[in-house]
Amino acid sequence: MALTSNRFASLIMAAAAMTAAPFAATEIPRLPDGRPDLTGTYDVSTLTPLQRSEEFGDNLYQTPERAEQIMEKNRQRTA
Repeated sequence: MALTSNRFASLIMAAAAMTAAPFAATEIPRLPDGRPDLTGTYDVSTLTPLQRSEEFGDNLYQTPERAEQIMEKNRQRTA
């Protein structure tokens, strides 16, 4: 049986309500002027280096073989 547009819209709205329900109870702290209070401690660390490694030279792209070597080296280091 095909869904009518009203039934489909009701289904979408119900799904959206269930998805948002866990977040509805969370109170967002506000500043006196009503803007969200974003003060606090944040971790802005990143694993992305800011300088390009010299081993890559002027190459803008890696061959699939070289990319696989790099990934294997990372797998071994992680293991």
